[in-house]
Amino acid sequence: MATNFAEWLVRTVMLVLAGLVTLSILGSIAAMSNDAAPGPARGPAERIAAPLPEQPQQPQQPSPPSAAAPSPTEPPAEPPPAATGAGDFIPAPAPPETRSDCDRWLEAIAFALLAIAGLIAIALVLLWRGVAALRRIADGAALVQQQQQQQQRN
Repeated sequence: MATNFAEWLVRTVMLVLAGLVTLSILGSIAAMSNDAAPGPARGPAERIAAPLPEQPQQPQQPSPPSAAAPSPTEPPAEPPPAATGAGDFIPAPAPPETRSDCDRWLEAIAFALLAIAGLIAIALVLLWRGVAALRRIADGAALVQQQQQQQQRN
């Protein structure tokens, strides 16, 4: 029973380590990617910032001042109007901060070191299992040799 549990445990550890190595390699590749947008990779010519097409700016109309603000316990008298007019707009979110090349390299190196550590751990587990198998073979050979010596004495 113990050998079956030990074998199951070793196989599970090997699967986990293989997954760690695979994801670390993928993380290292993704960290070095220059393109933060999803989809296929773009060439260097497409990364150059092209001027945006000009859109006519419509003047913003100030909103009318509201009467008194309702207290938090009172529900509002009427719901706010939906944004359906041509002058209504939703501001775009701020662009994500760009990371420096040094940050991307450090992240890629960290992922690569994690992958190397996983490979070393896999190698150590395999070496441990190999040594255990050789020990069992040596114990079996020693047992056979002892039995042969006892038969020769008799």
